[in-house]
Amino acid sequence: MQTKHIELRFWLIVAFIVTVLAVGNYIISKHYAEKIMDEFRVTVVEASELKAKNNTPTTIEGLIVSSALRHGVSAEKMLRVARCESNFNTQAVGDGGRAYGVYQYHSPTFQSFSNLYGVTYDYHSPTDQIDLTGWAFSQGLDTHWTCK
Repeated sequence: MQTKHIELRFWLIVAFIVTVLAVGNYIISKHYAEKIMDEFRVTVVEASELKAKNNTPTTIEGLIVSSALRHGVSAEKMLRVARCESNFNTQAVGDGGRAYGVYQYHSPTFQSFSNLYGVTYDYHSPTDQIDLTGWAFSQGLDTHWTCK
């Protein structure tokens, strides 16, 4: 029962942060967001730090929340899509072997989004898939996923 209480509290805090950021009436500093997320062992990190830490700075869920905060998109939606697509499995393979990773990208789509974003990302890197997805959501490309 304690776990469910903490999980509910976590989602309420995440929803509050995302709502406040979306509304724009308040400014939440990175320090404050880190303090809140640290209570749940989730770290807000910059994209450059994700690469520097060799893809192991925190949980996949934590990386997703960090990406959502960094790109100003719904963490809840990014988490929901990742759960639906791969159940947070970084090595998931689907769609007859054509889709891979947390967000089940097809290689051509991943390359196309990377080019649009102006970055060179590794298709097999969970952190790259997560960051690219945060960017894609921020550009209105979230319609690419059938999972909503």
